[in-house]
Amino acid sequence: ITDWNIRHIDLSPDQVFDVEKIGDNVCYILFSQAVSVDGVAIAKHDCRKQTTASIQVTNTSSKPCKIIQIYK
Repeated sequence: ITDWNIRHIDLSPDQVFDVEKIGDNVCYILFSQAVSVDGVAIAKHDCRKQTTASIQVTNTSSKPCKIIQIYK
């Protein structure tokens, strides 16, 4: 895949992390566990397009969560 980059973030259960948007054009985020994004529940294995400069992600599951950002 050309022109796309990948970033991995690991969150422990109940950990909160501010995810900064990377890239000028498009940024997608995948979650391996259930999370809360700015107070909104997001299901396990969901994918979202990040449109704001930063989002606050809380791992609401009892397992570690991998966040994967795909951007260009």
